[in-house]
Amino acid sequence: MKIFHGTENANIQKPTVLTLGVFDGLHLGHQRIMQTVVERARAVDAVPTAITFDPHPRAVLHPESSPPLLQTLDQRLANLEVLGIEQAIVIQFDLDFSRQPAEDFISEIIHDRLHAKEVHLGKDFAFGRNRGGNIALLKKMSSELEFVAEEVPEVRLRGHRISSSKIRNLLSEGRVNLVRRMLDRPYGVEGVIERVHDAAIRSVFRPPICGHTTASSPNLVCMRRRRWLTARGGEA
Repeated sequence: MKIFHGTENANIQKPTVLTLGVFDGLHLGHQRIMQTVVERARAVDAVPTAITFDPHPRAVLHPESSPPLLQTLDQRLANLEVLGIEQAIVIQFDLDFSRQPAEDFISEIIHDRLHAKEVHLGKDFAFGRNRGGNIALLKKMSSELEFVAEEVPEVRLRGHRISSSKIRNLLSEGRVNLVRRMLDRPYGVEGVIERVHDAAIRSVFRPPICGHTTASSPNLVCMRRRRWLTARGGEA
C-alpha cells in the first residue's frame, strides 16, 4: 500500500474510489466501508483509496475531551492495507485544516488532485469548516464534478450501532468479548511494558492494565478490569 503524508505529496496517477474518516479501530462498520471502496474500485478500474486524519480531530478542536485511541496510526494503516486499500493519504489535522471550506476540499482535493470517480462515506461523517462536508454536499457537487457519492449503511450488532466510542466504553468496562465481535478480531495494545506494579502478574506477560502497568502507549485505550486475552483470543 502506498502511503502519502499530506495531499500535496500524493502522487496520484489513476482515478480513485475513496473514503474519508478517522477510522479509529477499524471496526465492522469501517470494514464495510473499505469493502465497498475496494469492490467499487475494481468495478470502475480505479484505485481503492482512504483519507485518514492524524491526530484525532477532537484532540485539536476539543483537547479537554479528546478520546483515547484504539489504535496507533501505524496500526490503522496496517489494517487498511489488510482490508484491500491500495493508497492511504494521512492528513495532518490542525486548526487551519478545520477552517477549510468543504466545497474547496471537494473540488480542489477530491476532484482535482485525487481524481475521484466515487466517494463513499460512513453514516454521519462530516468534514471541513463547521462540518459542512457531508454526503448531502458531496451529492450536490457530484453532478457538476462528475463523480458518484454514496453513504455506506451502518453496521449493527444485536440492534446496537457499532462505533469507536462504543468500543472505548466497552473496553473501559472490561467487556472484551463484545469488543471482539465489533472488531471481528481480538483487541490488542502494542507497547513495551516498562513497569508492573501488581505482584500477581509480574512473572507473566499481560496487556496493559490501567493503574497497574506503565506502558509506552499512554494514549491508547487499556482495560480497567483485571481481565486479559489469552493467546487464542478468549478471556483468561
